[in-house]
Amino acid sequence: PEKYSRAELKKQYDDFLPDLEYLEVAKDFPKSVTDLLSDDGQRQRSAMMTLGASGKPYVIPWLVPFLDSNKKDIRIWAGASISKVVEIWALQRRDPGIEDEVVLLPLKDTDLNIGPLRWIALKMFDRVDDGNTHAYAAVMTRYLEAKEFEDELLKSLKSKHPAVSNKAKWALDSLVLSR
Repeated sequence: PEKYSRAELKKQYDDFLPDLEYLEVAKDFPKSVTDLLSDDGQRQRSAMMTLGASGKPYVIPWLVPFLDSNKKDIRIWAGASISKVVEIWALQRRDPGIEDEVVLLPLKDTDLNIGPLRWIALKMFDRVDDGNTHAYAAVMTRYLEAKEFEDELLKSLKSKHPAVSNKAKWALDSLVLSR
């Protein structure tokens, strides 16, 4: 049996979007939104970097469409920016009492559960291995604690790209998954 349903992951993501208040991005980052919607690749990349560095989950819906860009560099920057947001957000739950490794504390009732972003990581794993996107997906898998993506991580261990195989190994080790 499958460890997950793609359709269910997509539904969870779609149902989660209103919780993100993503329309606020246009108010909070007007220049980035303008640059993102331009046809200028440099302006788009700059906007993606700004939005990713914000660490705010509500920017993610603005970045997801760029994962399907016909321009490789735009796809990669979108993946990098989304992964950065997930990492920043998840690390807010890092256990400060453990210094040698990253251990995330359980979600509190008041925490925004970004688990529905799993669909985006899966979407990134579905792309051709370009040496970047699968590495970002592995990072997201680790920080989203998406143990159901073990098979995708195991496949990524065999990547010809060290960034991908190293991040997959790190995610597998962090999530204490088999190999």
